[in-house]
Amino acid sequence: MKIMHVLRLCLALGICMFGASTFGSMTKKEVAQSFIDGVLCPAIYAFRKDVGRFPTQAESLRVLFRSDPRVIPAWRGPYLEPKLPLPKDPWGRLYIYVIPSSRSGWDFDLFSLGPDGIRSGDDIVRKGKPLLHSN
Repeated sequence: MKIMHVLRLCLALGICMFGASTFGSMTKKEVAQSFIDGVLCPAIYAFRKDVGRFPTQAESLRVLFRSDPRVIPAWRGPYLEPKLPLPKDPWGRLYIYVIPSSRSGWDFDLFSLGPDGIRSGDDIVRKGKPLLHSN
C-alpha cells in the first residue's frame, strides 16, 4: 500500500516538475485532477487513518508534511514528501483544502481554481464517491 502511494506521488510530482507534455497529451486540468485524486486525497485519508480525524482548516495541507508529535501524538507521516513546498497546481496556485465540505455528504473539499484563478465552473474538484465517516 505504501509503495503504491510513493509511486503515485513520484508520477504526480514528475508531471508537475516536467510538464504535461512529457507525459503525453495530458492537459493542465488532467494533471491537476490526477494530483488531487491520486496524491493529495490519499495522503489526507492516510492522515485520517492514523490520527482518527481529517486535518483541520487551521492545519491545512501543511500537516501532511510535518507535525509536532506533542501536538498530534498519532501522526505517522510525513504523508507527502517533506522536502517539497506546499503543492501548487499547474497554474502556480496552491490547492485549496476546505473542511467541512460545502457539498452535502462529503468530508472535505479539495480543489484547484483552474486556469482563471477564481471560483467558477472551471475549478478542478476532487472526484470519487463521498466518503463521509468511512475508514
